[in-house]
Amino acid sequence: MRVLLLHNPSAGDDDHEPKSLVRIVEAAGHEVRWQSVKEPGWETALDEPGDLVAVAGGDGTVRKVFSGLAGKSILATILPVGTANNIARSLGFAQEEPEALVRGWVTGRTRACDVGSLSAYGETVTFVESCGGGLFADLLLRADDDAPHEAEADDKVELGLKVLQRAAADARPRPWRVRLDEHELAEDLVGLEVMNVREAGPQVPLAPEADPGDGLLDVVPLRAEDAEALAAFAEARLSGRRVDAPSPETWRARDVRLLPPHRSVLHFD
Repeated sequence: MRVLLLHNPSAGDDDHEPKSLVRIVEAAGHEVRWQSVKEPGWETALDEPGDLVAVAGGDGTVRKVFSGLAGKSILATILPVGTANNIARSLGFAQEEPEALVRGWVTGRTRACDVGSLSAYGETVTFVESCGGGLFADLLLRADDDAPHEAEADDKVELGLKVLQRAAADARPRPWRVRLDEHELAEDLVGLEVMNVREAGPQVPLAPEADPGDGLLDVVPLRAEDAEALAAFAEARLSGRRVDAPSPETWRARDVRLLPPHRSVLHFD
């Protein structure tokens, strides 16, 4: 096959450098063209994608590439060399090294993956993983602020769990309104997540039954008791203990309209 390898060179470790990944693909008998997604204008590579687009990176890289492929009949696959890899995990990719995944391309099965759109503040953006506000938007802001001060925590999942503990402890319910297709609801929540995949943030399974290709979104309202459960979940994970995932209520809809509390920060991934 003619493979377009779209790569985030800052993701992964030394085994995932450009030359190493190109060598792995070529060793499997494929013709490969490498392109960094860090370079301006990388999107033009999608004009001639070949037979397969391989995305090497984490969730942010997958979102960029899948957004560029939306509506096109182009086969794509993932080499999940990021940290959380929530999108890849929800699509059924095992935590395997690139060599094993590339060897499986010939016999692999295809499946759909939806790309959602979020319109807010006069701008429309796309998401593949999730969007929402409240607790998890706060978590992402805090993680960005804390990252330079916690350089010793090279595991971003570990850092995310630590920040989740603090964000959940500080979370306070605020009034949300949400319209799910034809139904409108109003409730005090600490946050709300619109999930296309099963996991959010530091591999937190907020919507374990979500199907990324079913054309529906799993909407997860987070109440005060859910924040407490998420804090306990993070603490147990950090301690190395096995723990059941939180099980917040889930709503399902195709079209979701949010009216968040005043001055809320929204996120999309």
